[in-house]
Amino acid sequence: MYRVRKDWNTASTQLGAYEVLANAVAVVDENPDYIVFDENGNTVYKAFFRVRKSWNDEDSQLGAFSVYANATALVDKNDGYKVYDYLGVPRYPVPFMVSLTSSTAYYTATDGVTKAGTAKKGTYTITEVKSPYGYLKSGVGWLNLTDLDVYTAKKTPLELAAANVADVYESCLGCKHVSGSYTWPTAMKDKKVNCSIPATRVAVLAGILPDGKRISHKAAASGDILKTKTTIAKSMTGYNNLDLTKCAVTYVGAKNYAALPSKYKVKGAFYIQDSNIAVCGGDGIIYACHNWAEQMTAGKGTYTEVALTSGYTKNSPILVVVLPNS
Repeated sequence: MYRVRKDWNTASTQLGAYEVLANAVAVVDENPDYIVFDENGNTVYKAFFRVRKSWNDEDSQLGAFSVYANATALVDKNDGYKVYDYLGVPRYPVPFMVSLTSSTAYYTATDGVTKAGTAKKGTYTITEVKSPYGYLKSGVGWLNLTDLDVYTAKKTPLELAAANVADVYESCLGCKHVSGSYTWPTAMKDKKVNCSIPATRVAVLAGILPDGKRISHKAAASGDILKTKTTIAKSMTGYNNLDLTKCAVTYVGAKNYAALPSKYKVKGAFYIQDSNIAVCGGDGIIYACHNWAEQMTAGKGTYTEVALTSGYTKNSPILVVVLPNS
C-alpha cells in the first residue's frame, strides 16, 4: 500500500492510500508538497522533475523543479533534453522511443500485476506515461520504464526557432536601440539591441547559425529597392554564415507580408527587409526590434513592443526569407 502524506509521521496530512504506485504518483504530481511512502515509511516518490539529456547523464542537468510545467518549458527551449521524474522515468516530451536490450514483460494495466505479453529486444514507441509505466503505441499494454534506454526525436530547426522566438524578443523590452554588433550576453547586460541581435540569437538557438556569427540586412537602399537589391547577396549580410543544410534561403522579390506564399508565413521564418530583419511569430505576428516610433516610447528610444502586426515591419517589402528546415 502506498500512502500520500506531507511527512510520514503526520498521518492527518494523508490524501489517500493506493495499491497502485502510478495512482499515488499522479496525486503527488498534482500536490507537489506531498510524498509517496511505502508501508514502512520509506520515501518512494516526490514531485521533483529533472531536465537532462539522459537520466544517467547528471552533468547534462539544466535544472530541477517541483512544478512539472516549469520543467517542460525548459525542455521546449533545449533540443535533446527530457524531463525525468523522481524515479528516473522520462515524462516529457511524448511520444518517445525506448530500447529493450532483452525481452521484457508488458502489462494490461499500470499496476504491473497482470502480464499481457513479452516485448522482444528492439525499439518501441511510448505514447503515454503513468510513472513508472509507459503505454506502447501498438496498444498491447504498459512497459515499466525504469532503467530503460530512452530516445527522443530531436526538434527540427524550425521547431527550435518557433520555440524560442517569443522569449528572445520579449527579453528586448526595455532595451534601447543602438547601432552595431553585440553578443547576446552583452546586449542583455547593457540593455542595448537592434534588429539584428535578437534575430541572430533565434538563428543560433535554431542551430542554423554558429554562435558568434551574425545575420542582418544590408544598408538601406537609396531609390528603387528592386533596382539595387536584386539578389540574396545584395539584400543581406551573413548568408555565408548560415548552415544551408539546415535552412533554405530564398530571394522573394520584395513582397510585403500579405503577399508572401503561405509556406513562408510560419512561426520561426526569418524576413530580411530593406532596413530590418524580423522573425515570424505565426498567426500574423512578426517579431522585430527597430527604431520606428510605432514600437518605441516617443523620444526615449526604448522598446515597448516587439510583436508587430502593422506598420513598417508588416508592410515594408520582404526581400529574402530564411526558412529553417522542418
